[in-house]
Amino acid sequence: MAQEKTISEYEVMFTIRTGVTVLTPKIREFDGINGDALRFHVNGDDALQIETPDALLILKDLQRDYLEEAVERGFLMFYELEDDEVVRCTPCQIRNQKN
Repeated sequence: MAQEKTISEYEVMFTIRTGVTVLTPKIREFDGINGDALRFHVNGDDALQIETPDALLILKDLQRDYLEEAVERGFLMFYELEDDEVVRCTPCQIRNQKN
């Protein structure tokens, strides 16, 4: 079973181009992953769950309108930071509800 980890250090913003954008320190679990491999869904507790091959990452306490916008668009974007510089942009698509 995949390791579960809560992402507690993040900021969320909305931009016209990328929609819901999560700024976070670099996420080790994203290393070596093609962005197409990342999927998310919203669980019953309104937490965003991001699935990687090796981990289940959880973002809690997102504003309801951000959650709804991410689901409506079908994706969100992670901007990963090191020393306040964006070092990686990682798209994350909504999980197919049939999975």
